[in-house]
This record gives sequence, structure tokens and C-alpha cells, in this order.
Amino acid sequence: MRLAAQQQPLQSLLVGEVMSQPVITLQQSELTDIFAIIDFLQKRGLRHLPIVDDHCSRLGLISHESLQRLKSPVDLMRLRSVGT
Repeated sequence: MRLAAQQQPLQSLLVGEVMSQPVITLQQSELTDIFAIIDFLQKRGLRHLPIVDDHCSRLGLISHESLQRLKSPVDLMRLRSVGT
């Protein structure tokens, strides 16, 4: 939205030029708990989270939308641990 409002030509921009700084990433090895990832995004007010390997090479991107497509809410509740 910000770029559209500034009327910058989007086709000539690199992702790194428009990302918020500092760039927050998550290592692939930390992708073990979907609820922790959702919490991570929410606490930091992030909409997208780059995933990197042990050498900080980009592997992909997680978003709220991609997490929602994984499972329905009912399926996610079945995965959640229940404390005693």
C-alpha cells in the first residue's frame, strides 16, 4: 500500500528494498510447532516470515494465509496439546 501511495514502479523494485528492517527470519529447523509460529507472527505483528536454512539462504515464506490453508480450525484443535 505504501509503495502504491508513493506511486513507485513496482516491477523495478527488489523485495529487499521494501521489506521492513531488520528482517526477521525463522530457521527451517525451528519449524516444529505450528502454534508457536502463529504466536511468533502475532507477537511481532508480522504478516510474512522468511524461512532460511542453516546458512541463512532463503527457502520460502510463511504467512497467516499459508498457515490457514494447511488445516481447518477443527484439524488444528486436534493437534494442540491439552494440559492437565
